[in-house]
Amino acid sequence: MATLQETVVLAHGLCGHPILMRRLARRIEAAGFDTRNWGYQSIVGSVERHAAKLHEVLTELDNDPIVSRIHLVTHSMGGIVGWSALREGIPQKFGRFVLLTPPGRGSWAATTFGWIVQPICPGVNQLSTRSDSLVNLLEPLEGLDVGVIGASLDFVVPPANSHMPGEREHEVASGLHHQVLFRADVAAAVIRFLHRGSFQLQEGC
Repeated sequence: MATLQETVVLAHGLCGHPILMRRLARRIEAAGFDTRNWGYQSIVGSVERHAAKLHEVLTELDNDPIVSRIHLVTHSMGGIVGWSALREGIPQKFGRFVLLTPPGRGSWAATTFGWIVQPICPGVNQLSTRSDSLVNLLEPLEGLDVGVIGASLDFVVPPANSHMPGEREHEVASGLHHQVLFRADVAAAVIRFLHRGSFQLQEGC
Protein backbone atom coordinates (compact mmCIF):
# COMPACT_ATOMS: atom_id res chain seq x y z
CA MET A 1 0.00 0.00 0.00
CA ALA A 2 1.39 3.39 -0.99
CA THR A 3 2.37 5.79 1.78
CA LEU A 4 0.21 8.88 2.11
CA GLN A 5 2.06 12.14 1.59
CA GLU A 6 1.60 15.81 2.39
CA THR A 7 2.26 17.82 -0.75
CA VAL A 8 3.46 21.42 -0.83
CA VAL A 9 2.80 23.33 -4.05
CA LEU A 10 5.26 26.18 -4.64
CA ALA A 11 4.57 29.11 -6.96
CA HIS A 12 7.09 31.75 -8.04
CA GLY A 13 6.45 35.43 -8.64
CA LEU A 14 6.41 37.82 -11.59
CA CYS A 15 9.21 37.21 -14.13
CA GLY A 16 10.20 34.23 -12.03
CA HIS A 17 10.86 30.57 -12.73
CA PRO A 18 10.57 27.37 -10.68
CA ILE A 19 14.37 27.29 -10.43
CA LEU A 20 14.14 30.24 -8.01
CA MET A 21 12.01 28.10 -5.68
CA ARG A 22 14.20 24.99 -5.94
CA ARG A 23 16.35 25.54 -2.85
CA LEU A 24 13.31 26.25 -0.72
CA ALA A 25 11.58 23.19 -2.19
CA ARG A 26 14.53 20.97 -1.28
CA ARG A 27 14.53 22.23 2.29
CA ILE A 28 10.81 21.56 2.54
CA GLU A 29 11.35 18.05 1.14
CA ALA A 30 14.07 17.43 3.74
CA ALA A 31 11.43 18.15 6.39
CA GLY A 32 9.33 15.26 5.14
CA PHE A 33 6.99 16.85 2.60
CA ASP A 34 6.50 16.04 -1.06
CA THR A 35 6.70 19.12 -3.31
CA ARG A 36 5.26 20.30 -6.60
CA ASN A 37 7.31 23.25 -7.91
CA TRP A 38 4.72 24.77 -10.23
CA GLY A 39 5.66 27.18 -13.01
CA TYR A 40 3.57 29.51 -15.15
CA GLN A 41 4.09 32.23 -17.78
CA SER A 42 3.83 35.08 -15.29
CA ILE A 43 4.57 37.91 -17.72
CA VAL A 44 1.68 37.02 -20.04
CA GLY A 45 -1.94 37.16 -18.99
CA SER A 46 -3.94 38.13 -15.92
CA VAL A 47 -3.85 36.89 -12.35
CA GLU A 48 -7.17 35.14 -12.96
CA ARG A 49 -5.73 33.26 -15.93
CA HIS A 50 -2.82 31.97 -13.87
CA ALA A 51 -5.11 31.23 -10.93
CA ALA A 52 -7.34 29.02 -13.07
CA LYS A 53 -4.34 26.90 -14.05
CA LEU A 54 -3.14 26.62 -10.46
CA HIS A 55 -6.64 25.66 -9.36
CA GLU A 56 -6.46 22.75 -11.81
CA VAL A 57 -3.23 21.58 -10.16
CA LEU A 58 -4.75 21.82 -6.68
CA THR A 59 -7.87 19.94 -7.83
CA GLU A 60 -5.71 17.20 -9.35
CA LEU A 61 -3.86 16.77 -6.06
CA ASP A 62 -7.12 16.85 -4.12
CA ASN A 63 -8.33 13.91 -6.20
CA ASP A 64 -5.09 11.95 -5.78
CA PRO A 65 -5.61 9.20 -3.16
CA ILE A 66 -1.90 9.25 -2.29
CA VAL A 67 -2.06 12.90 -1.20
CA SER A 68 -3.26 13.31 2.38
CA ARG A 69 -2.93 17.08 2.64
CA ILE A 70 -2.12 20.01 0.35
CA HIS A 71 -0.21 23.15 1.34
CA LEU A 72 0.74 26.21 -0.68
CA VAL A 73 3.98 28.23 -0.45
CA THR A 74 4.34 31.22 -2.75
CA HIS A 75 6.57 34.16 -3.57
CA SER A 76 5.46 37.68 -4.51
CA MET A 77 2.79 37.68 -7.25
CA GLY A 78 2.57 33.92 -6.85
CA GLY A 79 0.81 34.59 -3.57
CA ILE A 80 -1.90 36.61 -5.28
CA VAL A 81 -2.25 33.89 -7.91
CA GLY A 82 -2.55 31.31 -5.14
CA TRP A 83 -5.07 33.43 -3.23
CA SER A 84 -7.18 33.82 -6.36
CA ALA A 85 -6.97 30.09 -7.09
CA LEU A 86 -8.32 29.32 -3.63
CA ARG A 87 -11.12 31.83 -4.14
CA GLU A 88 -12.26 29.56 -6.99
CA GLY A 89 -12.63 26.72 -4.51
CA ILE A 90 -10.65 25.41 -1.56
CA PRO A 91 -9.60 21.75 -1.91
CA GLN A 92 -11.03 19.45 0.74
CA LYS A 93 -7.51 18.37 1.69
CA PHE A 94 -6.11 21.89 1.89
CA GLY A 95 -3.94 22.66 4.89
CA ARG A 96 -1.87 25.83 5.22
CA PHE A 97 -0.78 28.75 3.06
CA VAL A 98 2.54 30.60 3.43
CA LEU A 99 3.17 33.72 1.36
CA LEU A 100 6.62 35.25 0.99
CA THR A 101 6.74 39.00 0.18
CA PRO A 102 3.23 39.14 -1.32
CA PRO A 103 1.97 42.50 -2.64
CA GLY A 104 -1.19 42.21 -0.55
CA ARG A 105 -1.57 45.97 -0.35
CA GLY A 106 0.07 46.67 -3.66
CA SER A 107 3.52 47.26 -5.08
CA TRP A 108 4.92 50.67 -5.97
CA ALA A 109 6.64 49.11 -8.99
CA ALA A 110 3.30 47.80 -10.27
CA THR A 111 1.76 51.22 -9.68
CA THR A 112 4.55 52.94 -11.63
CA PHE A 113 4.85 50.55 -14.56
CA GLY A 114 1.64 48.50 -14.58
CA TRP A 115 -0.29 50.77 -16.92
CA ILE A 116 2.58 50.70 -19.41
CA VAL A 117 2.70 46.90 -19.70
CA GLN A 118 -1.09 46.45 -19.32
CA PRO A 119 -1.65 45.33 -22.95
CA ILE A 120 0.84 42.46 -22.60
CA CYS A 121 0.86 41.74 -18.88
CA PRO A 122 -2.38 42.85 -17.20
CA GLY A 123 -1.30 40.97 -14.08
CA VAL A 124 1.16 43.70 -13.16
CA ASN A 125 -1.47 46.41 -13.12
CA GLN A 126 -3.60 44.21 -10.85
CA LEU A 127 -0.88 44.47 -8.18
CA SER A 128 -0.88 48.26 -7.94
CA THR A 129 -1.47 50.26 -4.77
CA ARG A 130 -4.66 51.80 -6.18
CA SER A 131 -7.65 51.29 -3.91
CA ASP A 132 -9.55 49.56 -6.73
CA SER A 133 -6.75 47.17 -7.76
CA LEU A 134 -7.29 43.42 -7.49
CA VAL A 135 -5.01 43.04 -4.48
CA ASN A 136 -6.76 45.77 -2.51
CA LEU A 137 -10.12 44.12 -3.09
CA LEU A 138 -9.10 40.67 -1.85
CA GLU A 139 -11.18 39.11 0.90
CA PRO A 140 -10.00 36.76 3.67
CA LEU A 141 -9.82 33.04 2.99
CA GLU A 142 -12.13 31.95 5.78
CA GLY A 143 -11.02 29.05 7.94
CA LEU A 144 -7.47 28.78 6.57
CA ASP A 145 -4.15 29.14 8.37
CA VAL A 146 -2.37 31.91 6.46
CA GLY A 147 1.17 33.01 7.33
CA VAL A 148 3.05 35.89 5.69
CA ILE A 149 6.76 36.75 5.66
CA GLY A 150 7.87 40.14 4.36
CA ALA A 151 11.43 41.30 3.67
CA SER A 152 13.00 44.14 5.65
CA LEU A 153 14.85 45.63 2.65
CA ASP A 154 12.15 44.98 0.08
CA PHE A 155 11.91 47.91 -2.32
CA VAL A 156 9.34 46.13 -4.51
CA VAL A 157 6.88 45.22 -1.76
CA PRO A 158 7.67 47.08 1.48
CA PRO A 159 6.90 45.03 4.61
CA ALA A 160 3.84 47.16 5.39
CA ASN A 161 2.40 46.27 1.98
CA SER A 162 2.91 42.53 2.40
CA HIS A 163 -0.01 42.00 4.79
CA MET A 164 -2.87 39.80 3.63
CA PRO A 165 -6.53 39.84 4.73
CA GLY A 166 -7.19 37.54 7.66
CA GLU A 167 -3.56 36.45 8.03
CA ARG A 168 -2.81 34.42 11.14
CA GLU A 169 0.78 35.57 11.52
CA HIS A 170 3.03 38.13 9.82
CA GLU A 171 6.81 38.15 10.20
CA VAL A 172 9.56 40.26 8.64
CA ALA A 173 12.84 38.58 7.65
CA SER A 174 16.10 40.33 6.85
CA GLY A 175 16.94 40.82 3.20
CA LEU A 176 15.67 41.87 -0.20
CA HIS A 177 12.58 40.78 -2.12
CA HIS A 178 14.12 37.60 -3.54
CA GLN A 179 16.65 36.86 -0.80
CA VAL A 180 14.01 35.35 1.45
CA LEU A 181 13.79 32.42 -0.98
CA PHE A 182 17.34 31.35 -0.21
CA ARG A 183 17.61 31.98 3.54
CA ALA A 184 17.77 28.90 5.76
CA ASP A 185 16.02 30.71 8.63
CA VAL A 186 13.11 31.65 6.39
CA ALA A 187 12.80 28.06 5.15
CA ALA A 188 12.79 26.87 8.77
CA ALA A 189 10.01 29.33 9.61
CA VAL A 190 7.99 28.18 6.59
CA ILE A 191 8.36 24.56 7.67
CA ARG A 192 7.27 25.37 11.23
CA PHE A 193 4.14 27.02 9.88
CA LEU A 194 3.38 24.08 7.61
CA HIS A 195 3.74 21.68 10.54
CA ARG A 196 1.80 23.57 13.20
CA GLY A 197 0.43 26.84 11.90
CA SER A 198 2.97 29.18 13.52
CA PHE A 199 6.33 30.70 12.62
CA GLN A 200 7.31 30.84 16.29
CA LEU A 201 9.79 28.47 17.84
CA GLN A 202 8.33 26.23 20.49
CA GLU A 203 9.61 26.72 24.02
CA GLY A 204 12.76 24.76 24.57
CA CYS A 205 13.64 24.70 20.86
